[in-house]
Amino acid sequence: MEHSDKFNYNVFGPQSPTHFPSVQNHQPDVLDIFLLKTATNLLYIETLNDLSSDHNPVIGILDIKPTELHHNHLYLRHTNWQLFRNSLKENVPGNITITSTQDIETTCHIITNTIKQAYISSQIRQKQIKTPEDFPELQDLLRRKRKAKRLKNKFHRQVDIQQYNFFNYIHKRLQDIKIKHFEEAVSQAKQENKIWSISKQLAPKNSIRNIPIITSTGPVYNPEEKSEAIAKVYEAQFTPNPEVRELRQHYENIQREMQHILQFRSVQEVPFVTPMEIYKILKQSPCNRAPGPDEIPYAALKNAPRNVITFITKLFNSIIKFEYFPKCWTKAYII
Repeated sequence: MEHSDKFNYNVFGPQSPTHFPSVQNHQPDVLDIFLLKTATNLLYIETLNDLSSDHNPVIGILDIKPTELHHNHLYLRHTNWQLFRNSLKENVPGNITITSTQDIETTCHIITNTIKQAYISSQIRQKQIKTPEDFPELQDLLRRKRKAKRLKNKFHRQVDIQQYNFFNYIHKRLQDIKIKHFEEAVSQAKQENKIWSISKQLAPKNSIRNIPIITSTGPVYNPEEKSEAIAKVYEAQFTPNPEVRELRQHYENIQREMQHILQFRSVQEVPFVTPMEIYKILKQSPCNRAPGPDEIPYAALKNAPRNVITFITKLFNSIIKFEYFPKCWTKAYII
């Protein structure tokens, strides 16, 4: 009990013994207990006497409701960009005041978290495919087919084999459902003027191309030549560096150059950025890049409204003014 008090969990057990030893000198005892560390209540404990054994199993009934499981692969995520822009218009302030480097750090956290939350809240999950739960008739047929398969594998009787083969017409039923859904999709595409979506489904899939690897001697297509090229790259990457004595002169030259740069700062100041420059850079950013630690994709930045562009412009100009780069923007994923 000292251990349970120390680590804050409860111990429950049945009132009657669960183990009845065959040795005469041993007494019946309780072997099964329950350990709970959550807020869930244990309603009651029941000992089962059904099995002919020296050990009776125990069932504990919990006061908890099962949660609904969502299969993520059955859903397609897409972003409501209009909702995303409206959220940023409401939550991003129009005017900011930055008087210190600490204000820069705070402002960076605010704009990053605001864009991230707006992007998460604008995500919409749409069902990608139909599941058996959408067709009660098909679900019942699948249940009966699984039962027939279990009987066939267990008893190997001719009647069970015939029953299992009889349910193979479910494949025909699935084909009918697919054809019906395709006809509904075609009619809906005609109404919404989205025939391109149907033509995309009917178009043949592109075959896998033999993409070459560019080496110093030119592109290579053969698998053996590709493996040799990759091996040479890894060999060059993992070659140990020379001894520090050989690089000491190089290190001293770098130190002198750095001190010279820090000592004699350029008189020419870095010009402030404009909202149009920020807008053009964001629009030219590629969308096929993975997001960093802030989990904000390029598509979200490209869909930022005007007030966010103005906010980022003022923040960048404050960074140039105070000659300070925020620490929260120095983290990145390098693969």
